[in-house]
Amino acid sequence: MAKKNTQSRKRPPLELRFEFVGDAIAPSDRSALKSAIFEVEDRVTGASYNLKIWRKTNTAVDDDLRQLWLHEMRQMQRLMSYGGARDVIVDVVEFVEDEENFGVLQPQLGQPLAQRLQRVTRNHWLKNLGAIRSRVLLWRNVGRLVKALGIVHSQGLVHGNLSADVVLTDGAEDPDFYLSGFEWSLWLSADSVAASHARLSPQGESKRAVRYSFEEDWQALGRLIAAIFRVIVRPTGDVEALDEPGQSIELSPSERAILRRLIVPSRLDVQDAGTILRAIDDIVSNVARSVSVRAGTFLVALPVPSRVADAIFDATGGQVPVDEFRKQVEWLQADMAGGATLLVPTSFDPRRDRLTLVTEAMAYTLTAFQDDGAPVWDIAFCANAEPRGGPIGLGNFIEHTIPQPISVSGIRRARELRAELGPDVLDWSAFADQKDNADTGRTEEIQAALILVQIVESVVKA
Repeated sequence: MAKKNTQSRKRPPLELRFEFVGDAIAPSDRSALKSAIFEVEDRVTGASYNLKIWRKTNTAVDDDLRQLWLHEMRQMQRLMSYGGARDVIVDVVEFVEDEENFGVLQPQLGQPLAQRLQRVTRNHWLKNLGAIRSRVLLWRNVGRLVKALGIVHSQGLVHGNLSADVVLTDGAEDPDFYLSGFEWSLWLSADSVAASHARLSPQGESKRAVRYSFEEDWQALGRLIAAIFRVIVRPTGDVEALDEPGQSIELSPSERAILRRLIVPSRLDVQDAGTILRAIDDIVSNVARSVSVRAGTFLVALPVPSRVADAIFDATGGQVPVDEFRKQVEWLQADMAGGATLLVPTSFDPRRDRLTLVTEAMAYTLTAFQDDGAPVWDIAFCANAEPRGGPIGLGNFIEHTIPQPISVSGIRRARELRAELGPDVLDWSAFADQKDNADTGRTEEIQAALILVQIVESVVKA
């Protein structure tokens, strides 16, 4: 009779509901009970998801895993209701199961960072952290993880499993790190131990971590950052490079300080999201300011044909013909070498705004270089030029003197120079405000206003 009931509850294979697209994004390690992630499409609705799958063990542990993931769904529903959570945390759409696998359905928000680091080319920003643009982008992404952990901790939860495997990203030119992997989360503020986490059998209980704390979440984040930079933080607080001296990335004092604060905090170090976010803002500002004194080269790409050719023709009285591209490049190079000032808008959006480069003779309009459809500023695109005459911008710009050399070339040669120079290429947009525009919404202001209204209402009733 029991066998008959088991057959009646048999679950259909996941392949009947989902169409698996390509190979696994993150292959599984079955011996270590790690998950595999697949891109799937719902055969009925056509919607695309990431499906995170664990192979069943066909033992009593399966009941433990089911309890953990059902517990996660309840926790995630509460967590994702927090303002701003969906901007930095991966939601869990649904818990799924068949006879062979457990799984959770998630929105498609990228690949695990661990896999992305293995698959990106050597020209990708994740592999060129010596460059200003790459360094700023990484710290802005770290800020997203800090904000996500702050939301988790504010709900009385610890993550407990933070690593490169649970950070999702497309490796885009804009900050896009998302935090996932809440399978082992723990509710610290539960009324009882039984409510704080899923109950496990004695076999499963022995595999849990000895302790969970907010501090260990911050330590895990620090170790993740250190691994990306290829450094290690000793218990003494010393930060040592894992690579050879000529190949390692030189960290600034503020970067070393935040790694020490996260991994080996002292009694006086405050570990909360707000304090750490402010430290990251300081790092980003320091990295940006270092451009003004750092040795390196700015790159400018000149298209063929361009409106700049007519401006050069007029400025030289016809001595540089509009069809002589090589002479145009030489003239631009000589003009910019005589001294240049960069005018940056006070409110600068790297994706849409323009910069103005002013020399003694000309004013050049610079736009972002389109690198595979993504706007980047390690190469500036010279879109227009006109003779200099009178004030520009009427005080709406911040001036920055450019003491470093500026290299002007065609588009193809500019790409080659960027690859040759590597970290010595300077980012034009580093002079602008580098705050993450995605995090400058009014969510926090609205929350503060609602709390104030509740306080006033309580006082009036009292």
